[in-house]
Amino acid sequence: MVMQMIILAIQKHDLKELTMSFSSFLILSALTVIGLTGKRIFYAKIDKTFKYELKAKVFEQLLKQEKSENALSLIENDVNQLSSNYLEPFVIILSAIGTIVISMSYILYTNLLIGAIFVASSAVISLFNGIGVKKLNHLSEEKSRYNAKYFKRLQDFFARKTSHPRLSGTGFL
Repeated sequence: MVMQMIILAIQKHDLKELTMSFSSFLILSALTVIGLTGKRIFYAKIDKTFKYELKAKVFEQLLKQEKSENALSLIENDVNQLSSNYLEPFVIILSAIGTIVISMSYILYTNLLIGAIFVASSAVISLFNGIGVKKLNHLSEEKSRYNAKYFKRLQDFFARKTSHPRLSGTGFL
């Protein structure tokens, strides 16, 4: 919309309207940059608080327990993994929802018919996406079960104190 105003001002050779349109463009661009920067700062603060609070709670629990063999791994690796696998996607989803709400409001405000068509087509895409996600989750669970069986067999194999008869090495001499 602002770009259209700039193009019309150039075509009309109206310097005052061009200045106003370009100023609007610069202000909207600055607001976008400020918003994106604010989002990153907001995420960084949430991430820092999440990690600090979770590490403190885990550390308290480990102090209460007598056995804490892999405490450092739990505090340093697992908390960071939780943050990157759960917290970051959650913030991204919240940001996407905000963008969608603002975009849909603008689309419906400017052109109700096109907005309704856009909403309907998005709903259809989301429906197919939901079906695909269910199928993908099912395949993922199957693969996890297969990997669990494989690792269990490996653990059983390496847990034996005697060597496997076929791998004893006596047949090569």
